[in-house]
Amino acid sequence: MNQAIKIMLWRVYKKTFSLICQYRFDYASRKKDRDALDRQGNEEEKSKLKAQFLREYDDIPDMKLHNYSLFGDMPAEKVDYDRIIYDTYDYLDKLIGFKLADIFYAIFHQYYEFSKDLRALRLSKYIRFGTDVEREIWMLRYGLTFEDIEWAAPCIESIDEQEIVFNEKYDELTKEQRAVLERFHY
Repeated sequence: MNQAIKIMLWRVYKKTFSLICQYRFDYASRKKDRDALDRQGNEEEKSKLKAQFLREYDDIPDMKLHNYSLFGDMPAEKVDYDRIIYDTYDYLDKLIGFKLADIFYAIFHQYYEFSKDLRALRLSKYIRFGTDVEREIWMLRYGLTFEDIEWAAPCIESIDEQEIVFNEKYDELTKEQRAVLERFHY
């Protein structure tokens, strides 16, 4: 659960999937420690470093679930980035996306309806969408990713449940970028 909460908070802070994977990789592979030992020229100590404990995704609830590390007793320099990617995706998709996000969203949204505390509404939006900016929420609802939003936002004049209206900057996009948006461009 610790890993899921950490990943969910990174999403709230608008961290991209690749950046979240990088954070987890740097932690598990003890990048800071290895870099420090590299600077000292201490290859022997560096090779002895074990990977940090990083809880592997597992479906919950499961009463028989044991706490185990994704990399066990593996040397830190042998940590596999691809394995981090798959594990992070499982956390985001299976646990946070399908279970935790809806629960936390509902809790904070109900609290907002009860108390009218705008902080609860903002947090509920951050948990569900990763942002509380209505314009970005609409872009996400249309299927754009945060990475897409970075380059697409300047090209969008207005957006709502009816349509996306593009401005003249749409024509300046690359062919690949236009391919992402062409289904919305009339």
